[in-house]
Amino acid sequence: MNFASLAVQVRLEGAAEGRASALQTEWQRQPVAWPTALTLTVMPGPVEPGDTGAIQLARTLHGDLPFVVSGETYRLQDGSLELQLNGQQGQLAFTPQVPPAALQLAHSEAQRAAGLLPLHAAVLTRDGRTLAITGPSGAGKSTAALRLLGRGWALVAEDHAWYHPERGEVVGWDRGLRLRRESLERFAPEPLAAGLPLDPMGKYVLDPPRHTGAVPLTRLIVLGRPLDRLGAVAAVWGMVGAPLTRAARAASQRGVERLLAQVPVEGVDRDLLVERST
Repeated sequence: MNFASLAVQVRLEGAAEGRASALQTEWQRQPVAWPTALTLTVMPGPVEPGDTGAIQLARTLHGDLPFVVSGETYRLQDGSLELQLNGQQGQLAFTPQVPPAALQLAHSEAQRAAGLLPLHAAVLTRDGRTLAITGPSGAGKSTAALRLLGRGWALVAEDHAWYHPERGEVVGWDRGLRLRRESLERFAPEPLAAGLPLDPMGKYVLDPPRHTGAVPLTRLIVLGRPLDRLGAVAAVWGMVGAPLTRAARAASQRGVERLLAQVPVEGVDRDLLVERST
């Protein structure tokens, strides 16, 4: 069984086809008309535990994952997953015991190797303009997004999007808008009064209408002070994050250079951003 996920063609072999529905749910959140640049063959384990090679830690939202690296092979130390990416081909093998965070990481590495960049940013679009709003944790990306929704902007992503450097397009990859109580009390008290679910971090989850599909990215906003060139480069890498695999690192370097060449990057105070974005 085959299916497309962003810029990756996924080919399931053997017993891995039994995971097709779950993988498609996570890896095909938004079908987009982007050409595929890498074919990832997914097969079932078992995978031999990694015991020789250098240890490399991959940071995820759910903790660090230790990988044993041997050439182009990246194997989880507990033997539940093995990933190889080389040129336009990749192989992924995993056991039923694989942590979900490891499968998410494998998907991200494959997309990076295919030339895409993950954006840790809120993305909104309006009248042909699309902003990606980034900054350190707690800078107020979600609150800025909430305020812009009230000014006629449409939400593309709250915190996770994918950018295609060659096409200059971005697509959202998450669901919902997560906000602290004080932000909702100040800027959107009506949904709070009606009752909203809470996520595991204690934030309220708002579910506004989404703009689906890919849109051209026209500006990158870094919340905070004005930036010089070095500050802009650092901010972009902070938004994109550090890849694990060698193939993803090389492709991400090219992608970041292209993004910086074609998308204006500006450091702006959050309140000033909202005032300007009418």
